[in-house]
Amino acid sequence: PIMSEWGEKINPDKVWTEYPRPQMERSEWMSLNGPWDYCKKKSVDLSYNLSPTAFNQKILVPFPIESTLSGIMDTNFEENTQSTFVYQRTFKLPKAYKGRHILLHFGAVDWKCAVYVNGQKAGSHSGGSDPFSMDITPLLRDGEEQEIQVTVTDPTNHGGQPLGKQTLKPGGCFYTPVTGIWQTVWIEPVDAAHVSSYNVTSDIDAGTVSLTVESANTSATADIIVKDGRKTVATLIGVSVNTSHTLSIPDARLWSPDSPHLYDMDIRLYHNGTQTDRVKGYFGMRKISRGMVDGHPCMLLNNKPLYQFGVLDQGWWPDGLLTPPSDEGMRYDIEVVQSLGMNMIRKHIKVEPSRWYMHCDREGILVWQDLPSPNLPEGHEAFARQNFEEEAVRIIDAFENHPSIVQWVVFNEGWGQFDTERMTQVVIDKVSPQSLVCCASGWNDAEIGDIKDSHSYPYPSCPIDQKRACVNGEYGGITLKVP
Repeated sequence: PIMSEWGEKINPDKVWTEYPRPQMERSEWMSLNGPWDYCKKKSVDLSYNLSPTAFNQKILVPFPIESTLSGIMDTNFEENTQSTFVYQRTFKLPKAYKGRHILLHFGAVDWKCAVYVNGQKAGSHSGGSDPFSMDITPLLRDGEEQEIQVTVTDPTNHGGQPLGKQTLKPGGCFYTPVTGIWQTVWIEPVDAAHVSSYNVTSDIDAGTVSLTVESANTSATADIIVKDGRKTVATLIGVSVNTSHTLSIPDARLWSPDSPHLYDMDIRLYHNGTQTDRVKGYFGMRKISRGMVDGHPCMLLNNKPLYQFGVLDQGWWPDGLLTPPSDEGMRYDIEVVQSLGMNMIRKHIKVEPSRWYMHCDREGILVWQDLPSPNLPEGHEAFARQNFEEEAVRIIDAFENHPSIVQWVVFNEGWGQFDTERMTQVVIDKVSPQSLVCCASGWNDAEIGDIKDSHSYPYPSCPIDQKRACVNGEYGGITLKVP
């Protein structure tokens, strides 16, 4: 095993302790990261495991089972596609949570899982890159220790789910499979009337921002306070939920790599005259668009051309695989990119934890976000296409508010590429006008979207197009070996 300097410093009882959803933060929450009981069943069966004697190992959550940092480092890749991995732990709820709804959150689990609380099924999820949650309140025991169990299966190459660079036979530019819980697990208490999400869209030309606060309680109302530092710059009082509202931002300070200015948001939810929820978030006033400059189409940031220069960042760690060893280590990568004079990162067929995008928002890094590339194994093609589309929409919903994400890449080269025009339109309908869209980075271009992208090895070259901005999405491949 190769350890990073951050992996070597890990305290198993204090792993990934930072609040995991920085764009919608509540003051009360509890991490469930740390050592869990663990076992492996050599059959595909997501049912509850009734045998406490089966748990013969400890695993460090949130690191995947194949990683060094998990303590498991399971390398039986082919066998694992026909196995089930079972996690179990107990926890006690703080007294302050009594009488409230308890949400159980998972940053990401690869790939299919079922969740049980006190022996009863709380829910299930399929999707390796998108966060999900469930209300476990009806399953809790009053004043007692609670038990949680998560069962996971992951067919990797055989099943038809998006893979990115995972493979059962690592080699060349393909890497180790990632199975199981690989991002933070956490709980938080909420009222029955609470904010489920929000969507924010800035318009620098009008000097406004549009905001929709989502809540399952349709009779709730919201107060929205926008601040620039300590100064309040905009407010909306008593507005309806699930409806778009527009706030004027006077003399708006724009977000850019040179000045990554962020506005803070305070959203307070009310039901029957009582405040029932409060979340904090932020947004950036910025515009990404495609326009003509000197007769050539190019990418514009805040209506001005900006040369975007960055790295192809695959987000793999020697000790944690898809999971960075720590928030500090994850932030270090971003800082190094900036120190090299770059202003952009193409996040390559991987979705990061929400905090990674937060650091890009704060530091002023532009992000070209790839969707994890689909996998179309024989016999699973129809499922794989539907699954890719559904997971793509969920990923965009989870991350589209980050001002750093200026481009979404639908397909990488020809990897699992299908229905390019239709799939690109699905993404355009979700993200426009907040982000640009590239139908395919390299290889099979379908003449749709904002970007024409070519791959050129080892030397850079750029395509030509009369309507879309042209970029060199990959070049290099120049090997630098280190001891």
